[in-house]
Formats: sequence, C-alpha cells, structure tokens
Amino acid sequence: MMMSRPGKTLRLLDADLEIPVHGGTMRPGSLAARIKPHAFEPRLIGTDLAFDVLVTEFEPPAHPWAFSLSPVISHSPQSQHPHLRGDRTLQLSSAKLHALCVYSAAEFTFDPNRPLIPQFLDQVAIFLAKHVIWLKTQGLFGSDGRMLHDGSDMSTIMSAIPTSAFLERCSTQSD
Repeated sequence: MMMSRPGKTLRLLDADLEIPVHGGTMRPGSLAARIKPHAFEPRLIGTDLAFDVLVTEFEPPAHPWAFSLSPVISHSPQSQHPHLRGDRTLQLSSAKLHALCVYSAAEFTFDPNRPLIPQFLDQVAIFLAKHVIWLKTQGLFGSDGRMLHDGSDMSTIMSAIPTSAFLERCSTQSD
C-alpha cells in the first residue's frame, strides 16, 4: 500500500469522498487538488510504509478477512485502535492478530461484475491509508497510559512496534 499524495488522500477522507485505488496505491486525482489543504497535512511525512497482509477467503456469502502481519496491527501493540475485529482473530507465531475492520458491510457492497478479492484489497489499501494517517495525526497511548506516538513523526511509532520476542513474551504472560 502506498499513498502517492498523502495530503490529497487526507482531503478526500475528510470530505468523505471516494479514493481511487490502483494496484494498492492511492491515486487521489484532480478532485483532491480542488479541496482546501487539511491542517494536518504537514504531519504526513514518511507515509510510504510497506505492509504484509494476510487475506483469508471463504465461501460466499462470508466476507474475506485481512490481517496485518508486518507491521503488526492488533490490540496487543495498539490497544486503543478503533477498527479491529475482536471477534476475528488468528494465532500466528505466538502472536494473536485481530482482523482489520476494513469496511462496513452495511454500507459497502461489492460490484457483482468485478472479482471480489481485488475489490476487497482496494478496501484493505484504504484502511491501511487511514491507519497511517491516524498514526501520523493522533496521539497513541499504550494500555499503561504511556504515549507511544505523539502524531508528529513516524520514528516514535516505529520504535514502539513490537518485535517477535516482545510478542512471544506477551503471549506467554497471557497464558
């Protein structure tokens, strides 16, 4: 997932407008250029993160699930994350991962004339763009109240992403 112009992506998100996605890259287009710049755009530096995502597919009418493997997006390192599925988890390499809540099935409908997985992956890309913008523009606090990220630069949150050893410790402590 990449945002070619993160400020313009933020403008479209803030205006609740559609974000064109092509091959996992946000392409906000000319509409976003006509929208007034957002006050938080200066914070959107270093947003070209790469994500490893696991998608599970099921027989219809069940919807696919998505998990961020790297960097980990789960309740363990980000206990205050607003859009994770507590009812859909995956135990992988001693880490409990929570499915990403990438869209509202009540609001989003798939185009029956297009394959399901590419549409789902577009929604995953938009979720990840929102996640990066959220990290860059909000303070993020751990369960102990310690600030993990102040919203001003990515180095704070990158240093707070747990290592495999940390995830193993968390797993053994919760057993």
